[in-house]
Amino acid sequence: MALSNNEFNDFVSEYITMQQMSGPDWNVESEALGEHADRRLERVDAWANSVLAEDDYGTFADIPASANMVKFFESIMELNGQPKFNMTTSTEFQESVSREDLMAAQRDPKYWKNGGDPVHVAKVRAMADQLSRKRA
Repeated sequence: MALSNNEFNDFVSEYITMQQMSGPDWNVESEALGEHADRRLERVDAWANSVLAEDDYGTFADIPASANMVKFFESIMELNGQPKFNMTTSTEFQESVSREDLMAAQRDPKYWKNGGDPVHVAKVRAMADQLSRKRA
């Protein structure tokens, strides 16, 4: 390529920067999430914006959007008492847990069998906390 060392280093640095910025193609990634992929991404973003500190949200916003990233954050949201992604109408999704959601989680053997799965128990507690705050 007839480049000096400095020119070559600049070229490689620019190439690496471009590769990091390219990220996954959302059109392809969204297919793995189904017809409501955009709504799921918006929901995750809104949740992260509401619970993370500004600097942490900035870090979150720098993560390339992928199907696995959305699923990962949906799992974290559930552990924090949010409901699974569920469309309640053709344009709206369930934004908070219901008493029925809590009761179903409590009936799950992961809640009570052998002392309960700590992760599931924490999820049930977060759901109960969210419901109690909703009533107050």
